[in-house]
Amino acid sequence: MGWTAAPSRRRDRVSRALLLTILLMQALLSLRLRNAVSPDEALLLNTGRQYLDRMREGTAITEADTASSYLHPMVAAAIDGLAGPAGARLFSLLCLLGATAALYSLARRLFNERVALFTAASFAVVEPTLFLGNFVSPDPPAIFMLALAGRLAARLDRSPAWHVLLVAPAAALAVLISPTAVLLLPAVVLLAVLVAGRGHGPGRSLGWGAGLVAVLGATLAAAAVGVGMPVAPDPAATGTDAPQTVLRTAASLGGLLFLLAVLGTIFYTHRDRMGEAPILPDERPSPSRAWRLALGTVLSGAALAVPGYALLQHTSADLHRQLGYGLLLAAPMAGVGIARIIGPHFRNLQLGIAAWIALLLFGMAQSERFYYEWMDYRPVADALRPLVGPQGRYLSPSPELPAYYLGSRTEREQWADPQELTYTDRRGRTFQGTAAFLAAVRERHFDIVVLGGLTAPDPRQRAAVVTGRRYYMAVEIPFSVGSRSGRYEIWVKQDTGPPARSPS
Repeated sequence: MGWTAAPSRRRDRVSRALLLTILLMQALLSLRLRNAVSPDEALLLNTGRQYLDRMREGTAITEADTASSYLHPMVAAAIDGLAGPAGARLFSLLCLLGATAALYSLARRLFNERVALFTAASFAVVEPTLFLGNFVSPDPPAIFMLALAGRLAARLDRSPAWHVLLVAPAAALAVLISPTAVLLLPAVVLLAVLVAGRGHGPGRSLGWGAGLVAVLGATLAAAAVGVGMPVAPDPAATGTDAPQTVLRTAASLGGLLFLLAVLGTIFYTHRDRMGEAPILPDERPSPSRAWRLALGTVLSGAALAVPGYALLQHTSADLHRQLGYGLLLAAPMAGVGIARIIGPHFRNLQLGIAAWIALLLFGMAQSERFYYEWMDYRPVADALRPLVGPQGRYLSPSPELPAYYLGSRTEREQWADPQELTYTDRRGRTFQGTAAFLAAVRERHFDIVVLGGLTAPDPRQRAAVVTGRRYYMAVEIPFSVGSRSGRYEIWVKQDTGPPARSPS
């Protein structure tokens, strides 16, 4: 009954200690995920290596990760060169820990310490946060910059007008790191307008918002036109998923946090504070109900931006990573929802604990499921290492994996993908896809052909390699991924030397 809202050093120390506990838990939950480099990570790191080589030696780019600009791939490749993929993944974890800390500060500024702690604890355990915390991707640094932009926007109610310009660089950098972040820029701008309007009036806040939009637009336009950096998701990246598939995936990954955010919006609109502490003499009057409804709608509605775009593109492939952008801004309202479920003086603590444990269990199970979708390619790379060289031509599914693991022994342009193969035979005829594969194998164009993977090769392709005495099988490597299993076969052209012994 003696709880007070008055500032105190003791309460600050307790809040910071709890925040550090949350960050430690987030780090441990991400680091528990262990797997080899995935094809997407290999593609990004190969791209970064080529960008760095072009800066040092002026070499051409033969492969590019079109999902991001060159900013993050170069940083990730530089870290990978010093500390390996574990170092590049650690950089992702540090970015997401920083995003959680910035989110705590944002919620504390808008609401109070209790809501801020619930906000941080909610965002720290959802699937995108746990998955991306141990994955090389442009999403973690972009999410961190978006959280920083939101934190800067949350202090505009007591800041001079020029402080709105501090929001623009952070928000623009988030987009330049990962174009997906552009989907959340409207929510950041509206947050800045609402917060500024509370302290400086609606008229001035609209002017500040217009200035923020102008600076953001000019910055992104300069980057797109002057440097050629992508500032929006690739419109050609479409899929064939049905709308119900996209909605079901989005709901399973972020639906619970979104539901808590909607409840928080309803509770916050109905009543500004829970009434467990008196209003301090230096506190401002409570914001109007319309302002509270607008704030809750903007923040909780941000969770719908990425699923909405995925519906337009008919794809749910990357939702397990990209939902983190919207859940970041919706988390403060989810924190309000948990705080109101618990009630004043921790009256219904068990209900809040149950809601958070549900978030935790879903996040742990889903992140583990997505993190073990790819196989460990290192045994295949070890078998290929003595067989390849700087002059050969090689055909392999997921060619970015051997290009990454074999490093300087081969160049990326030496590896071709059977699914994207185009081949011109000795008569000048050009083939694509399976026809190109059959023609290239018939003329023994490739020195090594790798068959297998989680998807079985086309029977016609395997028959072309096996028959005709053109290739011999050097190594066969079985593998398993969860309940799935398969094998890789390494076939070597007959005139390249004696067969290699299969590893035991």
